[in-house]
Amino acid sequence: MMTEPLTRARRRVDSILCRRWHLDRVLGGGDTSVVYAGSARGRRKRLAAIRVLHPEFSADDVIRARFFREGYMSNQVPHPATVRTIAHGQAEDGSAFLVMDLVPGETLRERLTQGPLPLTVALSIADQLLDVLVSAHAHGIAHRGLAPHHLILEPSGRLRVLDFGGARLRDVTAGSGRVGSFSGPIGYAPPEQVRGYAAPDDPRCDLHAVGAILYHLLCGRRVHEAVTSSEQIARTISAPPPSIGDAAPHLPPAVVAVVDTALRYLPEERWPDAPTMQQALRQAITELSHVDAPSPTLLPRRRPSSPPPATSQREGDPTENTFLRTNGSTEHPAPSERPRAMPWLSTLLSPERALRPRRGFVELAFGAEPGGKD
Repeated sequence: MMTEPLTRARRRVDSILCRRWHLDRVLGGGDTSVVYAGSARGRRKRLAAIRVLHPEFSADDVIRARFFREGYMSNQVPHPATVRTIAHGQAEDGSAFLVMDLVPGETLRERLTQGPLPLTVALSIADQLLDVLVSAHAHGIAHRGLAPHHLILEPSGRLRVLDFGGARLRDVTAGSGRVGSFSGPIGYAPPEQVRGYAAPDDPRCDLHAVGAILYHLLCGRRVHEAVTSSEQIARTISAPPPSIGDAAPHLPPAVVAVVDTALRYLPEERWPDAPTMQQALRQAITELSHVDAPSPTLLPRRRPSSPPPATSQREGDPTENTFLRTNGSTEHPAPSERPRAMPWLSTLLSPERALRPRRGFVELAFGAEPGGKD
């Protein structure tokens, strides 16, 4: 965030929106909005992340309507890893706001400050992210802004995806939602998106971002390293992406192929869709598990009559399923959830042993500065 918006955001702390939502502290923000950790007043102190649109944008009817509409886009993705928007409203001073689930854990950007992630953990994260994209793309929704600061790791190792529709809002606030304008995370968006030629809902932009994120998780740096944002944009547009095998020679060939294909310069040379990329990734995971599997003589014997151990796949916490209306803010019910695909993967990779978040609640960096360090 820039200094003036950050100072303005801090002045809002301890204020109350629509006599219901208390702003506890600043979590993060960017060009269009700021996100607070907040809570609902009353007997049930419900914790939430509250995203407030900057006043200069809230005053614009078109931008304000787009802010509300895009804010609910994640609710249209029927996957439990998305972060729900549960209410919206307009404060007494005219500022538009959205109320979202507050997710415990840390962002991948925070996790990467400790260095590259273990191979099995990084592959598990990529598989979970692709599982969300399979669902989103099937409903005609592309994220277009995937980056480490938009991905949260819960203490259990479960991934959550933030800010569906955020790139579209930044298009509008920049004065253009048309082809020819760039809105996306520098360092993760593909060349055609950086140049402004990508179709608004082209899913291949998301697949390139998955490859770029996986590259960062495994190598500890971005695909194109640069000192300034302008230099990074220039390299993204003009330079072919280096193979991850050059940066990390220890990686299995199957993993190298998955990442390198996702990062091809030309869209038609990349994975055609999320299910195809996920299938290739899971094949690489399977091959890795066969190589690293312990000797059969070391495995405990099990009686043939013994049933397999039961596993619990409970997702998320119980949520309210009622409509609440309070002085200009409107709450919406939780969408239905479906079981996570590939339940054996978390047991196979056991990411929770390697993921130990350091904070109680994640700092949601919605709309981070383009030149920020991820």
